[in-house]
Parts: sequence; C-alpha cells; structure tokens
Amino acid sequence: MLVSHAEARILKRRRRAQHDRLAKEDTDAVRAVCVDRATRIISDKIGAYQACPSAKCRRRRNCIGEQLRCSPIIHAHGKYDIGRTAERIFWDTLDRFDDGRPIEIHAGDGGMA
Repeated sequence: MLVSHAEARILKRRRRAQHDRLAKEDTDAVRAVCVDRATRIISDKIGAYQACPSAKCRRRRNCIGEQLRCSPIIHAHGKYDIGRTAERIFWDTLDRFDDGRPIEIHAGDGGMA
C-alpha cells in the first residue's frame, strides 16, 4: 500500500494525538492516586481519624477510608495543603520512575520508600 507524503503526515499526527490522549489519561490516573495518598498522609499526621465518620479509621487509628471523608477535616485544620503535597508526591514518583528506583507506598509509615 502506497501512502503519499501528505497522508503519512496526517497519520503521524493522528498517532501522536492518540498517544498524547493516552498519556494524559495515565497522568490523570497517577495524579488521582497522589491526591488520595496525600490526603491519607496529612490525615494521619493531624489525627483526623479521631473525628472521621468511618469506624474503620477510628479503630485502626489511621486513614483507611474514602478520602472524601477526610478532606473537610483537613481543610478545617487549615495548616496543610493537599494539592501541594500531592504535587510533591507526583514529581517524586516520576523522578523515581525515571531513575529506575522502585515505587513503593508503605501503608504503615505514611510515606514512600
């Protein structure tokens, strides 16, 4: 099958657009995980589990429930910024991935190894 130069450019642009769309979906998924992790880290740090409506969190004495339950408690505390913490986790994760270092999230210590 012969393809003209113009058709080849169109196909190349379509492939690049599809790749960019998939990359954006992956980035959005990683960012969502980072926001969830940041919420849990901050929640554990300020002891939000004590006021959490989830009995699971109160029993375990750390955040294990849905992040939406903890967000109002964290915002009311006012000292920590979930977005900034999530952004640091996101870039740290990308740095680890680029360097070939393992990306592990430890549930017990509230941090990344």
